[in-house]
Amino acid sequence: MKNDNLNTIWMEIESNRDHSKNILQRMIYVHLLWRAYIGCSGIPSRRFLTLEIPYDKKNEFSSFIVPQGFTLSIGKPSVDHNGYAACILQAASSDQNDVFTVVAQDILEELSKQSDVGKYISVLKNRIIKWRDFFRNPSGNKLSNKAVIGLIGELTFIRKMHEAGMDIISELWNGPIKAAQDFQGIHTAFEIKTSGMHSLDYVHISSEEQLDEGNWNALFLIVYRVERNDAVENMLPVLIENVAKLLSEQQRLNYYAKLTCLGYSRKDKALYNKGYIIKEQKAYLIKKGFPRVLKTDLPQGITNISYQLSLQNCEKYISGQDDIVAAIKEYENGEN
Repeated sequence: MKNDNLNTIWMEIESNRDHSKNILQRMIYVHLLWRAYIGCSGIPSRRFLTLEIPYDKKNEFSSFIVPQGFTLSIGKPSVDHNGYAACILQAASSDQNDVFTVVAQDILEELSKQSDVGKYISVLKNRIIKWRDFFRNPSGNKLSNKAVIGLIGELTFIRKMHEAGMDIISELWNGPIKAAQDFQGIHTAFEIKTSGMHSLDYVHISSEEQLDEGNWNALFLIVYRVERNDAVENMLPVLIENVAKLLSEQQRLNYYAKLTCLGYSRKDKALYNKGYIIKEQKAYLIKKGFPRVLKTDLPQGITNISYQLSLQNCEKYISGQDDIVAAIKEYENGEN
């Protein structure tokens, strides 16, 4: 579930800063094991994330600088906290602020799932290393055909929702953050499945959480079927830019940052020379009785399951775009 809109908070902090070298920060994700702050410093402003860790764990982290990504340093908590050190991640430059926001949210979302001290430190180290290595080696990250097809479905959903007047939808897109659903708001969530098969018979469900509506006022499963069509206008780079044209300036910056963190580089657009068109689409409202496996169904000790869902058994839960728009209006925009 979406916890804090980091970009909005960062923008508020930046607007309240004067143009001196003072540092402003705010505590976020208060449910984590230890304190976490986001803020900005320097001229031009660079965003940072400070995560407190036990002092005896600080030697498990090594400082580094990745010029096209972010930096890591170990210091003292800015708010005195005896027995703790500060793991400080900061955008390498102001140009990296939007990308850094994606990195920070990914790390915070993973940490929010941890309640064990050892696991918390291990996850933090692994996520930092993952992103460090990603930005150190940006080449060779061309998206696979499977990833391209999946991305086409998610971008198609953004486009359709924007055309229906739901301008908030790109902000709900999780992009490279591997959350249970592809789009998560405060009260609504949307899981997008895209298939290149000849018919929409089955979709792959990747966890027991993906179709669990327990945390949501409304959860939808949206399924697209695509076919190859290599006309230029059907290629991924064209879809990406067409969606970008629908967004506000700030939304566009965040959108491109998420694509960067997925491994898509706009300078490599010539590599994506396969085209796809949407041939079929269906939407389902997930509610009691919908065929799925939930965490409560599993024996103790069983987790991280995946399975095939037969869409033929989901016909009575079919929904439409009007229902999706109504849910966003009511639960995200507060409209009656």
